[in-house]
Amino acid sequence: MNRKQSLERWEKGKDDWNGWARSCLALRKRLEKIKEELEEKKEELEEKKEELEKEKKRLNKVIEHWMEWASVDFSGHDFRGHADFIGFVFPHTVDFSAVTSTEGEPEKKVIFTGEANFTDAIFNGDANFYKAIFDGDANFYGALFKGKADFLGAVFNGNTYFSVGHSTDKGKPLKKATFTEEVNFSKVNFIFRADFGFVTFPKKADFSNTSFGKPTEDPSALDTGGVASFYHAGVPLTPNFEHAHFEEEVYFSEATFFRSAIFENARFEKHAFFSGATFGIVVSFKKSKFIGGVDFTGTGPKKVTFPGETDFSGARFVKRTDFFKESFGRRANFSGATFINNVNFSNFTFPKTADFSDATFHEEANFSDACFKEKADFSGAIFVKKAESSNATLEGKVNFQGCEFRGVTLFDDARFIGDTSFSYARSDSLFSMADARFRQVPDFIQMSFSAPARMDNLTIKRTRFDRDKSTKWLVRVWHYIFKGNKDRAAKWRALKKLAIDSADHDRELYFFAGELHERKGGDGLWWLARWLLGLFYWLFSNYGRGIILPFFWWGVQFWGFACIYRGFAESPDQGPDGVLSYFCCIYRWFAANSDCMPLWQEAFSLSWSNSFPLIRLGMGEQIEQASQYLYGSKELPLCIYTLTIIQMLLGSLLIFLILLGLRNNFRIK
Repeated sequence: MNRKQSLERWEKGKDDWNGWARSCLALRKRLEKIKEELEEKKEELEEKKEELEKEKKRLNKVIEHWMEWASVDFSGHDFRGHADFIGFVFPHTVDFSAVTSTEGEPEKKVIFTGEANFTDAIFNGDANFYKAIFDGDANFYGALFKGKADFLGAVFNGNTYFSVGHSTDKGKPLKKATFTEEVNFSKVNFIFRADFGFVTFPKKADFSNTSFGKPTEDPSALDTGGVASFYHAGVPLTPNFEHAHFEEEVYFSEATFFRSAIFENARFEKHAFFSGATFGIVVSFKKSKFIGGVDFTGTGPKKVTFPGETDFSGARFVKRTDFFKESFGRRANFSGATFINNVNFSNFTFPKTADFSDATFHEEANFSDACFKEKADFSGAIFVKKAESSNATLEGKVNFQGCEFRGVTLFDDARFIGDTSFSYARSDSLFSMADARFRQVPDFIQMSFSAPARMDNLTIKRTRFDRDKSTKWLVRVWHYIFKGNKDRAAKWRALKKLAIDSADHDRELYFFAGELHERKGGDGLWWLARWLLGLFYWLFSNYGRGIILPFFWWGVQFWGFACIYRGFAESPDQGPDGVLSYFCCIYRWFAANSDCMPLWQEAFSLSWSNSFPLIRLGMGEQIEQASQYLYGSKELPLCIYTLTIIQMLLGSLLIFLILLGLRNNFRIK
């Protein structure tokens, strides 16, 4: 009790106080009795503890004897002939490892010279096959590994089966090995087929520095203890991990696949390391799922390369995916693949076809500075976030038909050499092709944009005469000059519409010129007239875009007609031969006959007045004077009068084209 409680109880009187005191004394006696009982039990527990320790020691000795009795040791043994362990149950650890060499003695390895059959075997403890040599087939399908499985440095000279049979309706093989703990296949050499189809790896699986299908020419190199078997020659050297399931990290670092590598429908729950791996002619990760990250990179000579065809079609990449910049040697197939995280192919080189058709990029897709040597197919692909392809080079056919660009899309300064199609594609955000360069007319027919596309300084520098080597060059010249192309005209028209929507007047004129160039010719009765008008419009003003060009032709016609007028001054009745011969003597006239200068002045005056029809109206006296001086009459001769009419028409057209060029280039309305 505290001070306040003590005073209150004392004020209540003796009886109350003593009652409280008796209760306290009774409780004290009970507590003392309990304490004595606990002391007695403690002594009993101490005695039992000593007995338990003795029992524990005896049990440990029994367990040690059991482990020694239950363990199996075949280390260093040479199994000659057929080694049959079908259905065997190993109650504890089993050791098929090599015996560590001592000084002066060679290392002794377990050698299975014939078939090694562990079908349906049960390994209740760790299974150690360190540096074991399997000269014949090794069958582990149906085996159960309850402990760790260690095949470090083992050599399989025959076919190796950890699964066998075909898929049932449920998608499972008939028999497969079962691993419950870590698996180590590092530095293993599978000479022939290695089948891990449908096998599940619940813990860490290490295949680093493993070789699949390594060719062996020297029989002694197989290290079979003097007995070699080559009866599997011709069997496909294809490691099969189809439908394999890796629940923890898996390491194929610096592994070597000499032929094909099949990982179709495999599932990688954690990070998969293929850094430094070497692949053969065919690699298939079709419909595989990389739930964790995957690493296909490397450093120095250990960089990952795919010299053959690589198939990631339908694959799903959930986390970061890293590839080496020059990984792909042939066709790279990512059709239908799904990239949940960022994917980086910047500075990559695709020497053959790169197929990303129907692929889905949920985060940023970076193809900047990438080089596609042949066809690049992105038809039906979906870019949910930013798509970056700036400075990319696409040398073959490019197909973006039906693509969906939902985020920012950048093709700035990209270079397209082959046919390029964006038809039926859709852009829901910024779409930029500033400074992009094309060698063929791109196809943007029926592509839709939610915002105007940016096409500043986009250029299309087509190769002259469309250098199609399938036709003769004369035919190509004919088509280039005399015939257009309706399909290309439609492509130019689609580009013009984009420029109009973007209020890019310069690109609008550029694309309109291309459309007019492809619309020349035709099959109607007026095709010749249309062709002539188009040819004039092209040669004299570059389809209304030029200023210097029509001005140059205006100067040519001014000087040309002046020379003609001066030539006819010798004799108005002189025919064309005289005029042509006179043109050949222009230099002689200027050099030797200084008295001819007045004739030239009048010829230039006449040509000047005809070059400006409006000025001619106020130059009647000057024209009569020139006619009198040149031809001896105030009235022009008929042939000269005809030439003046032709010059007035031509001069008027050229002045119109100069003004049109000024209007178009400076947007004068």
